Amino acid sequence: MHPLTRCRRIARRGLAALGGTAVALGVAVTATLPTATAQATPPADVTFSLQGVINGPQTIAGTFTVSGAVSDSGTYTERFRFAGQTAHVTKVLVGSAGTIRIDARAVVVPTGPTTIGFAAGNWVVTGGTGAYAGLHAEGSSTGSADLASGAIEITHSGSAHFE
Repeated sequence: MHPLTRCRRIARRGLAALGGTAVALGVAVTATLPTATAQATPPADVTFSLQGVINGPQTIAGTFTVSGAVSDSGTYTERFRFAGQTAHVTKVLVGSAGTIRIDARAVVVPTGPTTIGFAAGNWVVTGGTGAYAGLHAEGSSTGSADLASGAIEITHSGSAHFE
């Protein structure tokens, strides 16, 4: 039960037994309760650069760097699936300060006999641990893949803030 709700109930019961003394006590307790204030950071630019290799039918693994509102580097894994020409992906980035989960999608566009590009992409941070537990970020994506070698490069650019 919230402390304010409890104080109000006590004050109502006490009012009948003690008159105005209980009301004064309830007002004094209410006035001294701490108020919750969220300290969100202002939005700032952020860029995730990922270089990976397709290592399974629906998986990619590689390295990443992130700069701007967040600065870190490490490894990542990705699971992807296709719905028509749209790739849907979930990435887990493991850096020195924690993990970041990104969900993204983009339209796959053939650019050569064995190469593809990613157009109209967007992404959003859907979770984080450690220093990234309160990270909120989203933006647009670009990238390309060489299906002959399995190499893939993706850039997620956008805005981030912490709550």
